[in-house]
Amino acid sequence: MIRHAPQNCAKSAEPKQRRTVTAGCVFSKCRKRWGRKFALIYTDLRNLTVIQGNSILPHSLSLLFQYLASITKSEGRAGGDRVSAALERHAASEIELHRLENPFSEILAPSLSLVGGDLGDYLRLAAPYIHWYGSDLSENRIPKSVADRMPMCELIGPDGMFFEADVRVGLWQQTAHVTYGPRRHAAEETFFILSGEAEWWNEDDGHQRLGAGRQVFHRSNVLHTTITAESPLFAIWRWSGDVGFQTYELTKYKLD
Repeated sequence: MIRHAPQNCAKSAEPKQRRTVTAGCVFSKCRKRWGRKFALIYTDLRNLTVIQGNSILPHSLSLLFQYLASITKSEGRAGGDRVSAALERHAASEIELHRLENPFSEILAPSLSLVGGDLGDYLRLAAPYIHWYGSDLSENRIPKSVADRMPMCELIGPDGMFFEADVRVGLWQQTAHVTYGPRRHAAEETFFILSGEAEWWNEDDGHQRLGAGRQVFHRSNVLHTTITAESPLFAIWRWSGDVGFQTYELTKYKLD
């Protein structure tokens, strides 16, 4: 997997308009969006201020990281807690990010547009600063024809924009008409679906069709498959445990 390029410290022009985002605003929108499906934990944002077109937060992904920390914390597993703590930590990192070329911007746009509320706003604010690439998982473990149909980013992790050795968390899209798997890996994994839907299969739970607002957990080394039909799937993904790519195996795939 390619590491994120060094950050450009050049500052944007002085913005003209600002809006204040309060903790209560974020929590209420978060709760309305996910309801009881994720039972979100309240994260205090302490009246952080965002300036349109530029951020006066620690960095341009801070609000997104805070929101994702709430979602991953709500999972109720130790792995989710570790990912949530990493997101909280790096939301406060003092670093200035620059805009990046995104070869998948047109593919991602429909999925991003379907994510509503504050989370949708934070995703669209952060997207130009995120390093997006095809899901190759380094050393061409996934064929390029498949990888390019599944744009992703690793926000935090061993190969992420922000380094952590023991967890990985990012965003992932599987475009329409892709069968991804069966596959397996040593890391335990959870997907939090933000838009679209897919048919999910694993050895433990069989087949399920799940869409936005649902989460899908895969224990270590369980065989699992994701199948999209007419709509793409867009989700948060997180890994914990043995997060190395060496154990990843893809046994089958299909592109329509």
